[in-house]
Amino acid sequence: MRKTTVFFIVNALASVGLNIGVVGVNWFIIDATRQNNILGLYGAVSILSALVTLALSGQLTDKYNKMSLLSVCCVGQAVLFFAVALLHGVAVPAGWIIALLAVLNMPLMVLFSIVSRGAVAALWPKETFSRGNAVIEVTLQMGAMCAALLTGILYGRFGFSCLIALGGALTLAAGLLVLFSPVRFDYTLSAKESYWDGLRAGLAYLRKNPSVGVYGLAAFVPTLLISVSNTVIPGYVEQTLQADAFVYGAGDMLFAVGALLAGWWGSCRTGKVRGGGIGAGFTAVIAGLVLLGFWPRVWLFYAGVFGVGVFLARLRIALNTCFMQITQADYLGRSLSLLMALVMGVQALLAYVAGVSMDKWGAASGFILLALIGLCGPVLLCFAPRKTR
Repeated sequence: MRKTTVFFIVNALASVGLNIGVVGVNWFIIDATRQNNILGLYGAVSILSALVTLALSGQLTDKYNKMSLLSVCCVGQAVLFFAVALLHGVAVPAGWIIALLAVLNMPLMVLFSIVSRGAVAALWPKETFSRGNAVIEVTLQMGAMCAALLTGILYGRFGFSCLIALGGALTLAAGLLVLFSPVRFDYTLSAKESYWDGLRAGLAYLRKNPSVGVYGLAAFVPTLLISVSNTVIPGYVEQTLQADAFVYGAGDMLFAVGALLAGWWGSCRTGKVRGGGIGAGFTAVIAGLVLLGFWPRVWLFYAGVFGVGVFLARLRIALNTCFMQITQADYLGRSLSLLMALVMGVQALLAYVAGVSMDKWGAASGFILLALIGLCGPVLLCFAPRKTR
């Protein structure tokens, strides 16, 4: 079996399971607590726990076998999901389950994301990185779409235990496929280099190459928007739209369908990324978020999340491609993890702020906050060195 085929299947299976751990868990928290600030606090604690993982993930990605790391992530996530299903099944209080997920759910997901991006450089030549990033986007959005559909259908009928156990089964299947696959990617970092030497080298590389830092941070803005929207959307659907899990799941599914179409289109193209397209993409995203904030309607929610999904996926593919093309291959993992650590520190604060502001000023205010976050993308790109624009 070809490396790209194994990579695609593993990412597709894992993405469904991992997204159940986002979509399903977020709805479970709102359903169990009815408080946006609890969901925001959960997001903040999850991100802070992931920062510990980020301290090591860059070195691991550059130094060790990427497929083995993907297997560890998938199997570890499966164990966590099965444990949560068991605890919920025996009526352990929701607060304890939420605390367990807050500490352990995000770290493995973050490591999986970093390793997957690092594997692109091992599978595709630099001039076709956009195709590799599009493949990741396709599998990610396939997972998000399926997870949203499963949440909308299974949560109400069979409960949270069934849903999260299914997520565990899918991530376990991905991990087993990696274990029994002959595909291997060689590491690029010297095995003799210590952790602190590698970290210092990564920081020095970013200082000497400011364009890498600018494009890297800009590339995380779409991901930051998606992450904070996971705090905003459940409360918006339940409290502002006064709808149920079906509308929530359908909205998430439409977002994923839009992003999937954008990813599929991107996988068929290898042309040069254009700055004008990036600017137009951010403008469309911000406009869509403002519309959702000021005119809450179910039909507009469906149309808005679909359109935002299309443009965010295009932005993520384009900006990640720019970032990877100007980053030296043996510093890719460390650059990703260091920049993600910085972004996730901000994300932890924003997730909590979103929950608190929605309780204070109404759930729709969360979309106005998302629009302000979206403005950070074009602002960052204004500081990009001219030679890399």
